[in-house]
Order: sequence, then C-alpha cells, then structure tokens
Amino acid sequence: MFDETLAPEEVVLCFREVEAEKQRQMKERQLLEETLQMTRQDEKAKQAFFSSMSHDMRTPLNAILGSCELAQRHLGNPAKLSGYLDKIGSSGKYLLGLINDILEMARMEHGQVSLDYQRFDLRACVEECLSTFRIQAERENKKLLERFNVQSAAVLGDDFRIQQVLNNLLSNAFKFTPEQGEISLSVEQLDEGEYTHYKFVVTDTGIGMSPDFLKRVFEPYAREMRFSNRQASGTGLGMSITKNLVTQMGGEIRVESTPGSGSAFTVILPLAPAGEVLEERETTAARELFSLKGRQILLAEDNDINMEIATEMLE
Repeated sequence: MFDETLAPEEVVLCFREVEAEKQRQMKERQLLEETLQMTRQDEKAKQAFFSSMSHDMRTPLNAILGSCELAQRHLGNPAKLSGYLDKIGSSGKYLLGLINDILEMARMEHGQVSLDYQRFDLRACVEECLSTFRIQAERENKKLLERFNVQSAAVLGDDFRIQQVLNNLLSNAFKFTPEQGEISLSVEQLDEGEYTHYKFVVTDTGIGMSPDFLKRVFEPYAREMRFSNRQASGTGLGMSITKNLVTQMGGEIRVESTPGSGSAFTVILPLAPAGEVLEERETTAARELFSLKGRQILLAEDNDINMEIATEMLE
C-alpha cells in the first residue's frame, strides 16, 4: 500500500489471517466432491438396477405368456392345466412384488409416503403377519419360531407399515435359509412411558452376508451377487424401503450377519400406549357396520379384461 506521508523508500505491508476461511473453503470443496461422488455412485447403481430389472421383469412375463400358451394346448388335461395355472400365479405374484417395490421407492424418494397412526393390537398385528409364513415354513420344510413378551399390546401406530417391515425381513429370512433351516421372530417390550419402545428381532440360520455387502445392505438397488441368480432375485430395494419406514416411524434398525451362519435384524420402534384392547363387541359392531349385505356396487373400470374378472368375482 502506498502512502504519500511515508518516505520514498518506505511501504506498508498488511497481513490477514485466512486460516478459518481456507478451512471453510476446503470443507465446502470436500462436501461438493463427496456429493458428486455419491451422485455418480447412485446413478451407476440405478443404471445397474434398471439393467437387471429388464431381465428380472422379462423372466416372469415370459413364464406367464409361455404357461398361457401351454395351457391352451392342454385344455382337456386338468392336471397339466392346474400346473400351468400355478406357474402363472406364482410368476404374476413375483412380478407384482417387483413393481410394488419400484413404486414404493419412487414414492419415498418424492416424500409421498405418509403414516396412518391409529389404535391397534400389536399381538394381533404380529399374528396376522406370521400366519402366512407358517404356511410357507410347512411347505418349504423350515422351522418358524416366535416369542412375544409384551405387557402393553394396545398401542398407537401404523400397523400396516409395521407389518410391511416384518414382511420384508421375514421374506428375506425365508429366501436365504435352506431346507431344514430355522427362522425366528421375537417381540419384546423394553420400557414403559409416553412412548414405549418395542424390539423386533428376525433371525435365521441361512447363508448370511459377506462383510462387504453388510456395509451396503440398506443402500437402494444393492443386491448380494455371490449366490445363484435364483437366490439373488428381487429389486434390491426391500431393505432400503424397510430402513426408510423404520426411520419415518422414529425407530432404528441394525443387522448382524456371518457368512454361512445366518443373519439377525433388530428393529426398535417407539409406540404410544393406547389403553385396553378394543372390546369384542366393538369389533363385532365394526364388522356389521362395513357389511355389504343389501348394498349395490358400482364398479368403475376401463379395462375390458379387468371388468370381466371383477364382475365374475363379485357375482
């Protein structure tokens, strides 16, 4: 800096401390680089996801169309016809599961998933969820164990979303547990108060997860590929959806797994107590309230095939 009051040979030197500013700039740069890296990884995962989905969706569609063609050739053979119809049904359910996961994840990414808090019986909620898996356990020759240690079963929460979480965890446990294996679900009440915490633990004696995949198990589109294609089937969105739902309900989820020794998923949810369970007469009255007896139904449907199916089912 030049100053006329100074001698010709003199100059003023000024110094400014910039450590804090440089540190802030470095942190901002690092944050931008990490965000860019995450975006690239997410984009790469999405591309891999849609690439595999094109295959995973075509497979059940081909099975459905092929079984339909074969069924038409054997209309006079009830045994073969029944087998083809079973294949159409199982392939259709698998395809519907893929589509549901994709739509659910899209809704979550756009913040369109809301929770419906209402009074319900936690024991009945868990029992309803387990009823389907008992049939599967018997069919696949696997053992399903359950333990329910809860003092306050009447709670306020979203029973549909809780069942969705348990369904995802139990489905995975069955998928990756071989014949003669063991799957268990335990529900435990941890404390009491305005928001009581409940612990749900799903364990299995299946093939487990590698340490590398364990770090990514809750990432969208992640699938462990060290198995056969049959075992690796699915969207890779189930665990991400599960974690999102648990987080939305104010809970936490963690997992422990060892290759060859099975996995254990632990979910802890805060649920507000709701007093005594609904009386049986109230439940009966509710059933009578929603009876369709004597009512007329208007079915609005713009697809001819769906019109025919729905009309025949209603009749």
